[in-house]
Amino acid sequence: MTHFKLFSGSIKNFILMLVDKLHLVRTGFVFLILVSIIVLGSCAAEKKMLRAPLNELGDDYLFQKMVDSQPDFSTLSMRASIQYKDKKNDMDLKANIRIAKDSAIWISVSPLLGIEAARVMFTKDSVKLIDRFNKAYFSGDYAFFADFYKLDFDYDIIQSLLLGNDVKGYDRGELKASVDNKMYYLRTSHRRKFKKEVLNHRDDIRCLFQDIWLDPTMFRINKIKLKEVSNQDRELIVEYRDFSKFLLKQLASVIDVEVVDKEKINIVIKYSKVTVNEEISFPISIPSGYEPIHFSKE
Repeated sequence: MTHFKLFSGSIKNFILMLVDKLHLVRTGFVFLILVSIIVLGSCAAEKKMLRAPLNELGDDYLFQKMVDSQPDFSTLSMRASIQYKDKKNDMDLKANIRIAKDSAIWISVSPLLGIEAARVMFTKDSVKLIDRFNKAYFSGDYAFFADFYKLDFDYDIIQSLLLGNDVKGYDRGELKASVDNKMYYLRTSHRRKFKKEVLNHRDDIRCLFQDIWLDPTMFRINKIKLKEVSNQDRELIVEYRDFSKFLLKQLASVIDVEVVDKEKINIVIKYSKVTVNEEISFPISIPSGYEPIHFSKE
């Protein structure tokens, strides 16, 4: 009889423990459901809040906020470190970059502990390159990017990528705005050069697709995907990080670039020093004895 009481007591304790455990599990399950509801509700409320000005003011509101957020300057001088990687090369470089807004970009590139390896200057209609290592130079236009590097760039695209701005000199095309993952999202298609900006036939036929993600507080570009209508297999993806590090707070200090094609190219640019609106020069004279570079298509 005593053994039976002990046994029955053990069963009773086991059942009480099991009920207690089930209660804890049920309580935890209910807690998780409540947390999920709160989180989802918060996300929905945040998305609704971000969506409100778009509903009231339309898609053009977001495009204009993006344009208005661009850094205001006349000249810009920057020091940078550059990591470049493709299928054949993996290099760490340093660079000095100078920009006269909407007119000239000058870049001097060197190995981390070496003398200048190359110097390049972009204007609206020309590209000049000095190759110190091979004592050679190139002087031409932007067609060589497309012909030999399969990158159909122009001055406006290069300046925009370095600054994290919208591509200047192009119309708005077909515009659609929405909210994606706590960021504003802009999709623009069939963007063309303004007629006054067209310099050649290539400019006239270039037509861009863009996907742009904007920070909802600064309205600066956090990420952009860029491709041409004529070649949608090739894509340029750029991400901008670490804003407000410099006096020019709209400038990101880190830029991640990925060119997606048959072979990928990855470039990471980190700005370390920025000066604004100081007098700058753009020396690009070709030394005597340098030979012209003749690119050959693969």
